[in-house]
Amino acid sequence: MRAFTIYKPGQGKVARLMTFIGFGLVILGTIFWLLGEMSLIFAGLSAVHREYGPMAREYQRSINGQPNLVMPVGSETATRIERRYRDTLEQARAHRAAEQPEGERIAPPTISLRVRPPTVTELMAAGLSEAEAQRRRRGLDAISFEVLDVDVEAGTLQLRRPLAEGVDTDYVVESFEPRNLLVVLQGAIGLVAIPLAIFGLFWVTNRPRIADFLIATEIEMRKVNWPTRKELIGSTWVVIIGALMLAILLRIVDIIFAALFISIGILEGTSPFEGLLF
Repeated sequence: MRAFTIYKPGQGKVARLMTFIGFGLVILGTIFWLLGEMSLIFAGLSAVHREYGPMAREYQRSINGQPNLVMPVGSETATRIERRYRDTLEQARAHRAAEQPEGERIAPPTISLRVRPPTVTELMAAGLSEAEAQRRRRGLDAISFEVLDVDVEAGTLQLRRPLAEGVDTDYVVESFEPRNLLVVLQGAIGLVAIPLAIFGLFWVTNRPRIADFLIATEIEMRKVNWPTRKELIGSTWVVIIGALMLAILLRIVDIIFAALFISIGILEGTSPFEGLLF
């Protein structure tokens, strides 16, 4: 039980407490950050990724001004989705076929999918250069959507609501199905790491050499002559005005050098002095 004994109790309380809180926040922040990053580190535990195939035709968000709830994916892609989500689709179809109680509208089961843009590697395989592929890929993100039904013969998906934008034929239909294993692992690590961190900080701050240093630090801090309110306000204004003057000076120097480099052809663009000179 010696590890739980407080060394020189009553001395250096403020310095010890502030040290404990400060390092505790850093350690807790690191633990929570690592727990959040585990979804990337252990991607295979967090979700199952499946790809079903590319789009069959370009998807337009609306047709003749009406929301488009039909996405063309082709028979092969539709067949893969039908096989994977057969039970959910049958439940959704049975739900729509059954008579709903009057005054009640229960939403049918849906499938959560998404379409992703082609990767740079896929675009390069299609004949584009690396620069063209990166330029085309830039700014494109995956789009999630919900599916009510699958028509294998027509090769289409019936959407719950239209996508926010159109989708080209080279987009790929995929799914990410979450797993509970990562959540359990994160909880277990958190339950072990947080108590260990608290115990470790308590043990470190009560080691004789560290505790004596904190006690001496608090004694020295009591000898400091702190500035008055008037002195603190005056010093703050000096810092603010000095920072503003430095920012203005740097901006003037930046404009002068930009105009110089543009005039001698090193940089492209319009001189910042253009329009100011007659």
